Amino acid sequence: APPEVYEAARVKLGLDQPLPLQFWHYLSSAAVGDLGQSSVSRPPVAADIASFLPVTLELLFVSLAFAAAIGFLLGLATAQGWRGS
Repeated sequence: APPEVYEAARVKLGLDQPLPLQFWHYLSSAAVGDLGQSSVSRPPVAADIASFLPVTLELLFVSLAFAAAIGFLLGLATAQGWRGS
């Protein structure tokens, strides 16, 4: 592609601005919930996150329950072994 195409893309994406200013724009947009568009699937990133959030939370709580149960059982076994010695 010609250099003009690359330069137009840089300007459109804000990559022609200094890095601290780019970061500030990102933070100020993220603070109000605008995370931009996905470069892969094209919808807003917030919509992608929202679509995967229920499954993510389900995995979180199931793994947390397993970890708590295993930790509790290991704690009991350790306490029994401690008392027995």
